[in-house]
Amino acid sequence: MNIINQIEPTLESLAKGPLLRKITTLILRILAVAFVLFGLLAFLGGIAAIIDTIPHNLAHGLGITLSLAVMILAVFIAVKILLFRARAILICGENHYPVIHLSAILLRGSGELLALCWTTLGLIAGILIWFSGSSSLKEIPFPVMLFPGPPFLTGLAAILSALVLGVFILIFFYLLAEMLLLLRKLPRS
Repeated sequence: MNIINQIEPTLESLAKGPLLRKITTLILRILAVAFVLFGLLAFLGGIAAIIDTIPHNLAHGLGITLSLAVMILAVFIAVKILLFRARAILICGENHYPVIHLSAILLRGSGELLALCWTTLGLIAGILIWFSGSSSLKEIPFPVMLFPGPPFLTGLAAILSALVLGVFILIFFYLLAEMLLLLRKLPRS
């Protein structure tokens, strides 16, 4: 019976924002831990791939090693983004429109993570193309512009196209966040 009496205060706290901020912060921190675990698993898989590849193709093994270093750096940055956005949610004192402010922070964080993911994949694709040719990417669907040609130009095109698209993704999500914040400033009728 006590649980039933707690429903209304819980819903009221959700609507005003403090409980929603705490829940969202907890979810972002759990995601940060999941990214660390994913990074460790990917690192172990990359080490196994390097060990298997180096005796047969030294250049491809070096490409995998550099790609693994880029991936570990990207995981570190993603964890920092998640923890920064979790901290930003905790310290935001928005009382009038808590969901709008929370959504704006989450939109910025989502754009940062998506842009990071896209540019990391492009950088990894470019590195692998440079060290082992575009044939190394046939099994992996990299979301970058690939065209037949010399490996240096193809790798450079993969990196540049991913960087440009990453910047556009970031700008788009920041724009969405700012438009959402502008909605709360519109005069009330």
